[in-house]
Amino acid sequence: MTAVPTNHSLHDLLPPPIQEVTEEPPPWLLWILPWLLIMVTAAGLVWGVVGELDIVVPAQGTLVPSGRVKVIQPPEQRVVRRILVSEGQRVAAGDMLLEFDTTDALADRDRIAKELVAAQLRAARLRAALAGTESFTVPEGAEPARAADERRLFEAERARLDGEATALRQERDRAQAMREATAATIAKLEAVLPLIRTREEAKRALVERQHATTSDYLTLRQELVTAEADLRIQRANLREADLAAAAAAERIDQARRSAARDQAAELVEAETRAASLAEELAKAEQRLAALTLRAPEDGTVHELALHTVGGVAQSAQPLMKLVPVDAVLEIEAKVLNRDVGFVEPGQQVQVKLDAFAFTKYGAVPGRVQAVSSDAVADERLGPVYKIRVALDRQEITVNGRDVPLGPGLSATVDVRTGSRRVIDYLLMPVFKATQEAMRER
Repeated sequence: MTAVPTNHSLHDLLPPPIQEVTEEPPPWLLWILPWLLIMVTAAGLVWGVVGELDIVVPAQGTLVPSGRVKVIQPPEQRVVRRILVSEGQRVAAGDMLLEFDTTDALADRDRIAKELVAAQLRAARLRAALAGTESFTVPEGAEPARAADERRLFEAERARLDGEATALRQERDRAQAMREATAATIAKLEAVLPLIRTREEAKRALVERQHATTSDYLTLRQELVTAEADLRIQRANLREADLAAAAAAERIDQARRSAARDQAAELVEAETRAASLAEELAKAEQRLAALTLRAPEDGTVHELALHTVGGVAQSAQPLMKLVPVDAVLEIEAKVLNRDVGFVEPGQQVQVKLDAFAFTKYGAVPGRVQAVSSDAVADERLGPVYKIRVALDRQEITVNGRDVPLGPGLSATVDVRTGSRRVIDYLLMPVFKATQEAMRER
């Protein structure tokens, strides 16, 4: 029976070089490497199960001022005369920004102002005529030639009215003189008639006793009848004189009232005209002032749309925007239609400014403030929803110093909508392929 060789005997049968390798102990790295791989794999599995990744929705946006941005617009179509600001310039409230051509507006203003002073001058003349004063006060700004014309008209009208009044007073005086003469005649007749009657009665008695002739009596009788008739005529003349005097006095009052009525009507017309012209002048002044655009408050000029003197600005065309000094910047971003369902106000965001590499300078934190309810069409992205993002900081640290952010900077906004496990993210393609497998047509 042949003996089975032992291990030692088999080792002895190997060639010497191989015996040297088998007798030499293995390197320590060969013992550690399998265990290291096992540990890394186990740690990766634990991290995949326990670790989480943020789920973000990316959106492209721009920094814009919030709320109180002033849009500067012209009130009407105008030719630009001067451009007094440049893009990014700081201005104070009341500073001139842009001036339009004001040739026709100035002409309208000056014409209305002259018409207003003329109406005020006419009203002053009529007011003085109504009050019966010797002269009137010339309004400030009246042309000397026009004021002299109004003074001459005032004096001529006053002389005309005085002449008419004098003629009427003379007519009244004549009527009163005639009345006085008639009254004196009546008084004389009333005093003489009793004497004539007495003589007539005495003569009649003498005739009856035949101490006087009938002819003498008839002569005396005729004198009595004539005197009585004259008395009646004079009394009628007295009534006519009274009526003439009253009529003359009435014509004087009527002429005075008529002149006052005409002057009052002209005064109302002149004052109405002056009031209307004052309103037109205020509008013309406002229009003229509107042709010089001024800064409504302290701020910075952005989006200047005009750069050519002599160019035409259309009515209500946005010419520039004035960002207030204390304006807070926020992000206005566009979210794709497929992502908007996961975005809601209050979610945290990271804003990566294109002007500052986020890998070097970091991102600016913020939060979603509002999400639009309607989609808008974008030529490049299709239907998008706008979101507004409030920033936690208004500056970014660059090389150890804080640099203020400015409107117009573009940025990428990462909206954190949730989190998921690492293993879920890694296995998602597998799950997706499994669900969609064997369903193709």
